[in-house]
Order: sequence, then C-alpha cells, then structure tokens
Amino acid sequence: MAQAYGQYVPASRTLWVAPIAFDLGIGRQTFLHEAVHAVQSCPSGRLTPIGWTFELKPVVRQQIGGILTTSYHHASRVLEQEAFGLQGQADAVARLSVALKARCRPAP
Repeated sequence: MAQAYGQYVPASRTLWVAPIAFDLGIGRQTFLHEAVHAVQSCPSGRLTPIGWTFELKPVVRQQIGGILTTSYHHASRVLEQEAFGLQGQADAVARLSVALKARCRPAP
C-alpha cells in the first residue's frame, strides 16, 4: 500500500510491514500496530475494538489525536487509538499474546 509503513489485510490474514519502517527505526512499533489490527479482526474478520485503554502522557495523546484527525476516517478512530496506544507499551507483546489466544483461532 502506497504511503503506509504497514498494513493488515483481514481477508488473507496477512500482515505487511514495509522495509523502510525498519530503516527508520519504527519496525517494532509498526509490527505491533498492525498486529493489534490482526487481533481486532478476530473472530469475524471485521475489525472490532479489543477494549484496551492506555494511560498516555498528554503529549503522546495529543500526537495520536493529531494523526487520527488528519490521516484516518473518524469511524476507525477507536481501532487506531488501540493500535497507536499499544505500540508504545512495555508489555505490548504479552498483551497481544493474551488477546490473540482469547479472540483468535487458527485458520482452517
């Protein structure tokens, strides 16, 4: 996808991270962000919120709000807030693992 560091495609259960994300030093954050969308797509294939909320520093919350306002449709705001919020958490992988086991099942 042009102009994107990463993307999750629910129909094929494929997570893409552009090589430039790693070159820019944001590969981990991009992977975590898209992994949130993968978990959000379970079990129906349609993205639904997981229900996470995060304590974020005001400046981080403001930056996320600016990105959401300028780059995303308002209908996806909650989904993107979860993804942006998780990508900076120290326990991000553990949270994703728990949510993955609770919400997702292996592909047939």
